[in-house]
Amino acid sequence: MKTVQEVLKSLDEKDIINTYLYRYSASSIEDFPEEKPIDEAKTIARETITEFIHELKEITPKFPENKNYGIFYSYWVLHNGLKEPNFELTFLNEIYQKDNPQNYGYELTNRDEIMGYLVSDDGLTQYYLEDLIVDILYNASFWGYDNETFKKEQERIFQELKESEDEDLGKSMTLEEFEKEMGIASHPPKLTKTEKELEDKASRANYQFSEYSKRLYVSKFLDKHPKNNPNLFA
Repeated sequence: MKTVQEVLKSLDEKDIINTYLYRYSASSIEDFPEEKPIDEAKTIARETITEFIHELKEITPKFPENKNYGIFYSYWVLHNGLKEPNFELTFLNEIYQKDNPQNYGYELTNRDEIMGYLVSDDGLTQYYLEDLIVDILYNASFWGYDNETFKKEQERIFQELKESEDEDLGKSMTLEEFEKEMGIASHPPKLTKTEKELEDKASRANYQFSEYSKRLYVSKFLDKHPKNNPNLFA
């Protein structure tokens, strides 16, 4: 398997940038002052993501001392009735210990760690490499493109999480109390009994499909990289 950084370096940079801006141009442009003309904002957005990619290519990847490598992989999910790849991050120990590994967010993970994560060598993930890298770039830049801004946001959020540990966050409330607190006053007409049954059936089918696809990935991974001889970097 290759690292995220190795995959990033192997792909066409212009294609990555174009795909990124096509998908996330709105959020990218919003990062810049409103007084900027739209064309200028687009230019700045392109320059910013280009600089961000160059920074990631040059950074020294950080690998886990305990060999518990982070691994990006994909499996199928249903969206609006159509299958599409779902990109997730898990860790080697999760795969070897469970048939349904936990997925993890990485928006607040240091960039050098992300660049040291591995990209699964299964067929589905390899087919959608460009889409995966674009997804990683988006999540890695969620709290800022430049490392200084990212570090400030990371520190702020971690401090808020630490402070919240002393607060009473476990207080339960009814749905009605929650809606009242959030100011939710109106609701669409309720589903008929048949509509609700069909909705539940569709929801279960979606869940079963994605869970089966995820477990299938794990099974194939274990066949190719058994625990006693993972051979991850072959």
